[in-house]
Amino acid sequence: MSKPVFKPTAEMISAANDVALAMAWVQTVEPVVKKNRQAVLDKFWYKCGNDLAKKVIEMGDSLPEFCKNEHDTMYISDADFAHYHTECHHLHNQSGLTVDHPEQCPLLVAESLLRKAHDALVKAMEPITKITKDMIFQAPNAMENWNKYIDLNMRLLAPYLKNTLKK
Repeated sequence: MSKPVFKPTAEMISAANDVALAMAWVQTVEPVVKKNRQAVLDKFWYKCGNDLAKKVIEMGDSLPEFCKNEHDTMYISDADFAHYHTECHHLHNQSGLTVDHPEQCPLLVAESLLRKAHDALVKAMEPITKITKDMIFQAPNAMENWNKYIDLNMRLLAPYLKNTLKK
């Protein structure tokens, strides 16, 4: 008995191509956005002191006096955050990372494109795999399984992408 030959559809190849391009875009944008964010935090010393920061301190945890990394920006005042956001946006534009709406972050836009591309890939592969997004996310270790499933499908379809990426 002969082994069945896998023949991807145009939709599968297109979906995998979109994932590859979205992954490349995230990897391109991420270091620039992170560098810009840190540059703003290094230039402007935003004080940690909003209501959330006060609650954290009341609960016995400590916070730095000034926001020194992007993870602490949730503790700065609304006015300081608006300034931080404006300064980041300015640096993103200078770096060539423009977005459709000024309130958007180029990295979040890129990550959103990647999530949508992942969803399209899973949907395109469903006739072959019989696995839906809901099935993956209803199982234990959903994110780990999701990442493995995306990787497995990309490895399956990678040989068919060579010509499409050259266009």
